[in-house]
Amino acid sequence: MPYSTHSTARMAVRRLGVALHDFAMWFVATVAMTGARYDFALKRVQWEAALGYALAAAVLMLFLGYATGLYRGHFKWGSFTEAFRLGAAALFITIAVGIAFIFLVDDFPAGLAASVPPLALLLMVAARWLIRALSDTSSGIESDDAVPALI
Repeated sequence: MPYSTHSTARMAVRRLGVALHDFAMWFVATVAMTGARYDFALKRVQWEAALGYALAAAVLMLFLGYATGLYRGHFKWGSFTEAFRLGAAALFITIAVGIAFIFLVDDFPAGLAASVPPLALLLMVAARWLIRALSDTSSGIESDDAVPALI
């Protein structure tokens, strides 16, 4: 039975929400690691470089996520396959964006290139596992007097 337009639209909104969450987690991880590593004591030019790094990583995450099917519904929420693809995307971003910023941006705090991606990945994976946990707890029973049955 094909999906209804309502459920397809709802799933698209969920996938868009996950993509926006992934985008935001690069900024959250950057700010958190700046606080943990540098006590938020960066010069303005370093903050600009750090936020530029987060923006570059987040935009690349959106492209890689779409290209690998993370935002197109190819995987079950929180599956190991989805987590593996997410980790591979984060590793690619770590290498590509990290090397580019370390060598091309003068005032970039190099410690962020190694510390931000693992936290961003942890936050992205945690959100997916939370979605899976919440969706797996619903039994699908819609009536108040319905009783689960083992068939």
